[in-house]
Amino acid sequence: MRNERGWFAWSEALEQAPQPILALDRDLRIIAENTMARQLIGQNIGRHCAEALGRSPGFGRQGGDGELELRSPGTKGNGRRFHIRQRLLNRRDGARWMITLEEVSSRKKVEPDELVILSHELLSPLGTLKSYATVLQEMQGRISDEQERQYLLAIERLCSRLTRLVGNVIESWRLEKGGFDLVLRSVSLPSLVRSVALELQEEAPDHCIRVKVPRTMPRLSLDETRMRLLLVNLIGNALKYSPQGGTIEIVAEYVRSEDELQAVRAAFDQHPVPEYSSADPGLVVVRRAGGVEGEKITDRPERRATVLVDADELIISEFAYGSGERGATPHVHHEHADAFLVVEGEFTFTLRDGPLAIPAGTLLLIPPDVVHGFDNDSPANARCFNFHAPSLGFGDYLRGRNPDFDQHDPPADGGADPASAIAVRLG
Repeated sequence: MRNERGWFAWSEALEQAPQPILALDRDLRIIAENTMARQLIGQNIGRHCAEALGRSPGFGRQGGDGELELRSPGTKGNGRRFHIRQRLLNRRDGARWMITLEEVSSRKKVEPDELVILSHELLSPLGTLKSYATVLQEMQGRISDEQERQYLLAIERLCSRLTRLVGNVIESWRLEKGGFDLVLRSVSLPSLVRSVALELQEEAPDHCIRVKVPRTMPRLSLDETRMRLLLVNLIGNALKYSPQGGTIEIVAEYVRSEDELQAVRAAFDQHPVPEYSSADPGLVVVRRAGGVEGEKITDRPERRATVLVDADELIISEFAYGSGERGATPHVHHEHADAFLVVEGEFTFTLRDGPLAIPAGTLLLIPPDVVHGFDNDSPANARCFNFHAPSLGFGDYLRGRNPDFDQHDPPADGGADPASAIAVRLG
């Protein structure tokens, strides 16, 4: 009777266990199983454990004995992975071995050390942020406007740092989940590097960040958001581990192999002058500007728009605006460049970082993805030539026949760095 009561109590304990458990006799046949085990592999009393599990666990030592993949009865597809844990029993009731199946988590567990580091990284700026906010609250009306501005700038920098830290955590989680999607677009790496360096320089005024990246580097197809995050982490670590007042130098260059250079030279579209060519300066389109020739799109005293050249590779238009005339609201082109040669007066261009006045004799080249708009805010008339290369149907857009032209509202992230725009005085 004592053995029966002991077996009953032991069986009840098995039923309460949260993991699947099997009890085996000396011949490795299953003599007991709990509900979790039956739900996972079905009822197997009397069967050899190798038949039930699909493999022999092996009983050479205590502890773990590898992993196996199991599917619940009646299911298809990939199964769940389990660690096999074994324990020697040698009970008088015949139970010699106990097998426990512990499911392998599909997600990497955060180690305690990683949690400590993450907590420190988050709490450090939060504590400083709270200190600045407390000073502003308690000293309101007793500090100068300049001090208040400095405190607010410090708070803004700390918030940016916290945003990046949280972004890093989210990206790490996505990477572990396998949901890491790339959004590729044409990006100017020199502009991106300078933008990140300027942002971090404001947050680390005691350091000096120098950027040596040639503007002539070709545009790259990459995920701008994640590339920015990579640069922030890279430069941020350099700032963190460099001595106070140290200099961080960022150098990038584009290196072509000799084979690439030969291929570029061979493919370059430059040929001898054909016999039928002419050097007649009358063919230069600028000579025929001023509204005298070309297709007039708009022709009012205060506003004139004329298409001078309309080809697939290039469209040249002339815009003449009276004082106070509104031009184009801020927009962005993804697939082509936009340029303006101001020849009379002054135009005001609206960029992401604010307005920029462009006087006569200045050429402004705006690369793809840079948000821009323009107006005549000056007290006098203004005139410019506008270039789109390639044209992508801009002429039909002016004529009202191309609603799908490559012109879009400013993106939520503000678009590419306006520092990539080129302004040149030609006079």
